[in-house]
Amino acid sequence: MKISMPRILAFSLIVMLTGLSAFFLTSCKQHRASKYDSVEALSEELIERMNAGDTAALSAMVISGVEYAAVVHPFTPEGKGKNSIDGKYFFDTFIAQQRAHAISRNASVYKGKINRIIEIGRPSATVHTEKFTILREIPLTIEILDENNQLATVVDRHLLGAVVEQKGRYRLLNIFFD
Repeated sequence: MKISMPRILAFSLIVMLTGLSAFFLTSCKQHRASKYDSVEALSEELIERMNAGDTAALSAMVISGVEYAAVVHPFTPEGKGKNSIDGKYFFDTFIAQQRAHAISRNASVYKGKINRIIEIGRPSATVHTEKFTILREIPLTIEILDENNQLATVVDRHLLGAVVEQKGRYRLLNIFFD
């Protein structure tokens, strides 16, 4: 059986593209709305990315709109009952635009300024559903460099704006900004 050079090249290209696709998909999955064993682990990753000013990495930490609409929204008060709001519409209207602004603004404010996490407080509200719990506005007490390059302590309730806990795993739902 004779194999032509164009077939060998085509096969090689397919093998190479398949390998690259697998590599990129694996890399992306590691950063897409990661699950953490504790609020502390989630906070440390968030602060590291916030301190780097890495808006792409911060955006990758939060639950996507598609996942929100399919997995989270149906169990929220807005997604249940006869007056429920469509999950995609709710996400696009009430979460997506605010989230993008909050990520960008917070990354700009905190880039290179966070020294350490001092304390992680209790959420201002907890919403229990059949599938998970939403923890709202968990205060982070952080040590930062102020405008005079002096260490200052700040309590920020918006970086961990909304966290979803399910079976002892934590995921970032949203970041807020005043």
